[in-house]
Amino acid sequence: AAAAAAAAAAMGWVHAAAAAAAYVFSLYLLPAEVMALPRDDPRHVRGRLIASLWVTACIVAATAAQLVFGAGAEPSAVVVMQRLGLSPDVLCTVQQSALGVCYMATLFLGPLVVSAMATHRAGMGFVKALRSSLADWRLRFTHPSLRYHSVRNYVWAPLSEEIVFRGCVTALLTAGDGGPSRWRCALLAPLLFGVAHLHHYFSRVSEGTPAGRARVETVVQLAYTWLFGFLAFLLLFGAGLPAAVGGHVFCNTMGLPDLSFLSKEGGYYSDLHGLRHGLLLAYVAGVVLFVIAMRRLTSDFGDDAEWWPRSRG
Repeated sequence: AAAAAAAAAAMGWVHAAAAAAAYVFSLYLLPAEVMALPRDDPRHVRGRLIASLWVTACIVAATAAQLVFGAGAEPSAVVVMQRLGLSPDVLCTVQQSALGVCYMATLFLGPLVVSAMATHRAGMGFVKALRSSLADWRLRFTHPSLRYHSVRNYVWAPLSEEIVFRGCVTALLTAGDGGPSRWRCALLAPLLFGVAHLHHYFSRVSEGTPAGRARVETVVQLAYTWLFGFLAFLLLFGAGLPAAVGGHVFCNTMGLPDLSFLSKEGGYYSDLHGLRHGLLLAYVAGVVLFVIAMRRLTSDFGDDAEWWPRSRG
């Protein structure tokens, strides 16, 4: 029995790695004339969107087939959805998405305070700032040179990556007996997400980045994609796949924190240098509050692999 469980667990990792590899390889199966274009060329971005759409659909179908026809088959469509971290309840899905945004907003408390202070210093009221922000987002999704990038960065990449690298990977890892516990899954499975970004090394080199610098940038990217993947798995297990998608969208919207307020000059937020101590405190407070929130969210994880019976609404 132990050997069978170990074999089933190993096959789960093989299937999960195959899903991750298929997602990445699909991005390189475009026509040669499209692949020759710069990575951010709208035609290249559109081609990758279409390719990832097809491969995501295939991975979801293959995962569902494994759950339905594989060992320990679950014929119920509702159970399959739960194994993917989804709820059949639309309202519950919306609530979970909002929950993911709120959790990540807590982590980004510092950058949000910095942005608010910069807006105040610029003499913009709340209504004016909101109108400016909405106009900016409208431009991003309507301008011909920006719309495909915006769909990729803020809609499809978060949705498809969470479906494949969180929902499907977890379902495949736990499809049979001997699957990893939620904590082990959250710690180890993000490596698939990180490794899936290693192909960016070749893109950087092909675009003229020195090999040494490209290696450093790729290792750093591997580290933060693992960390982000770990946090996304916590949201998946604690609140469902929509929470992970919502958190991903929010993180892509915010980008990396800008600490230029620590410098007196040369940075985007250098005029806030005099407030640096209070702003750093906001950063620390956000991290502390996020850790507290995550501890509450994961308080009942335990060592079991069967995370899906948790109520999804």
